Amino acid sequence: MKQDTKKLLVPLLIFIFFNGLKVAISAQVITSFDLQYFFLKLLSSVAICGLFLVLFFMPKKPVYLIIFYFVQAIFISINIAYYFFFNRYLHLLSVIFLIQESTSLLNHFSIPMEWEMLWTLLDLPFFIYSLIKYGNIQKYLVSFTNIFKKKDIKRATALILIFLIFFLVSALIFTFIDSPIELARSTRFQDEVKSVYFYGLLENSVAVFIKNPPTLNWAKLLDFGPELTFKHPEDKIKNKKIFIFQIEALESTAIFAKHDGEYVTPFLNDLAGKSLFFPFCLSYHKGGNTSDAEFAVINSVEPLDEYPAMKLGDEAFKNSFIRFFNNAGFDSYIFHGNQAFYFDRDKSFKKAGFKEYYDIKKMGLKQYTWGAEDEDVFSFAVNKLDEQKEPFLYYIISMSSHEPYNLININYQNKRFDNIKDSRTKNFFNSINYVDKALEESIKAILEKYPDALIIIFGDHSTNVRKNEYYRNAICRASSGLVCEFVPLIIYGNGITPHMEKQNAVSFLDIAPTILSLASIDAKINTYGEDLTKYYDLKNSIPFRGEKFSRKELFKLIFEKLKDYIDK
Repeated sequence: MKQDTKKLLVPLLIFIFFNGLKVAISAQVITSFDLQYFFLKLLSSVAICGLFLVLFFMPKKPVYLIIFYFVQAIFISINIAYYFFFNRYLHLLSVIFLIQESTSLLNHFSIPMEWEMLWTLLDLPFFIYSLIKYGNIQKYLVSFTNIFKKKDIKRATALILIFLIFFLVSALIFTFIDSPIELARSTRFQDEVKSVYFYGLLENSVAVFIKNPPTLNWAKLLDFGPELTFKHPEDKIKNKKIFIFQIEALESTAIFAKHDGEYVTPFLNDLAGKSLFFPFCLSYHKGGNTSDAEFAVINSVEPLDEYPAMKLGDEAFKNSFIRFFNNAGFDSYIFHGNQAFYFDRDKSFKKAGFKEYYDIKKMGLKQYTWGAEDEDVFSFAVNKLDEQKEPFLYYIISMSSHEPYNLININYQNKRFDNIKDSRTKNFFNSINYVDKALEESIKAILEKYPDALIIIFGDHSTNVRKNEYYRNAICRASSGLVCEFVPLIIYGNGITPHMEKQNAVSFLDIAPTILSLASIDAKINTYGEDLTKYYDLKNSIPFRGEKFSRKELFKLIFEKLKDYIDK
């Protein structure tokens, strides 16, 4: 009996311990929670994993054990990758609403790989050993009496009860620290962090689903803010040729990044010095992932946490600044090298008021890896100018610098980045350098044709390039735990006095009011954004995930993180 216990029970308990340790470490990785609670988290994780593992060791064949192990490993890996890319937690709602987009990501191998995902292999040797000894362990847990021909599950039941008691005790302690009901009701990000750490990703996802069911009127959750009126008595449009460039993964650090003494984006860096330049513009990268950038910019409203706002109905686009340009006689077009169905852009851009949406198919462009190359998209827009009547507005969305930053490698390789050891940094530098060159060529062609054109350039969100000797991404964590992403905003045109803002952060919500002001378009919108031409007199705080930040506070937060990576 003692020999059986030593040979079978001990290896089983070791496997259970390391399986629970894997879960606890994964929770620590994506929450950065106070380490004083780690032992309690470990106890809870080992208990719940032990409970399930003992149950799955009871059948005669290890089918359920194998399924559980691989589903658990995939679940943890996906959540780690999602957290480090989107800086938030994956919810069941996101899976439901973005199934088509997620499938496209998988098809193009654009799921980011993080070294923290290796924690899922922590218990692999013990899992393999348990599989080899599965038959013996199963018989030990579920013995068969010769007299009554009945199963004896006393050992398995005893283990299950022990693990259940430990789990209930740890859950009770967590409840005393913070009530799961109160955490589930809260809309604060720091409370979601606690929920994930104390009660798990699955419980948090279920709580979010119950709190925000798919049948909810999501558009009602949009907070458009106070009314802002633009009235120009002269009734004269100042800027009749407007170009808006939304650049994939162009974060604040990229404008300043150097390698071997040379700028990675020399054209953009030079253009920023001739422009109204805001180095730190808060990005909204939420329930709609990358599409939140254009939704926030076009509608001057913060997107939703749990739902892709681009997929909402007409009510969500009532604030679109494009409508006011249409009323003033503009032709408004939008260009993107992806497929039209992505994030329902083919429908949403019509709701926003664009006359035409040119996707990869409508432009007739060739697909390389994932989508059309940026230089082809930019060239198509520039060539369309030959038939374009004034006034007009072009909104151009790039794609070539998308994660995993190697989409352009097949056709573009800048050798000066070959000595960079970190492959992710190397690929990002190469891709954003390619975009910089494509922008330079297109913007020079635009300015040659229209010297008085108004040009606005900004990034959509930050990268997942970790801090290293060459670079670091433009993110910072607020005191509440919220992760904030920052991109540059460049406004170039005749009559614009060059200025680099060194005190205040801005946000996507400020872009529409600024464009309306620069073009002298009469409008009445609701927004927390402000006209950035009055950068010396910005008063509104910036809303973000249930909190409001002062512009100076955000500027200081991100500057402290990036000061060693940007020009002083």
